[in-house]
Amino acid sequence: MTEERFFAFNPRAARMLLTLGAAGCVAATVWALYGLGGGGVLGEARAGISGGLFLAFAYVRHRLRPRDGWGVLLMPDALLVARPLSGDPARVPWATVRAVTRGGKRREVLVLLFDQDRRLLVPRHLFPNRQTFEALAAAVEERAPLSRHDA
Repeated sequence: MTEERFFAFNPRAARMLLTLGAAGCVAATVWALYGLGGGGVLGEARAGISGGLFLAFAYVRHRLRPRDGWGVLLMPDALLVARPLSGDPARVPWATVRAVTRGGKRREVLVLLFDQDRRLLVPRHLFPNRQTFEALAAAVEERAPLSRHDA
């Protein structure tokens, strides 16, 4: 491989589920706050927990938004993978990759084994569709050695 190829992340389904979860948390918070008229401590706890869950859902949904340069970049000398919830990408030189396998029940996680016992997981749900994930998997599998233990 002599050229760079970029595969962008765009997890639409995950963002939709996070939006539905956040909406449910808002409803639970409003219900708990409405029930505070009776003076119960459990209502305050329910409101606090569901409000905190709403903030967590909103934060993760915001971090999973599509943006420039957010995805997997295949370069001639390395693989650069953006991390969904942290700022800095993971850089894996091709020389350190020992094996590439598929994981999960439906084999929708690309597993890169490198260095001693380190691994990098690239799940399918971060991509907009199955075709983009399969194109990435094919490009990585053609560049890196396959695992001898893949069933």
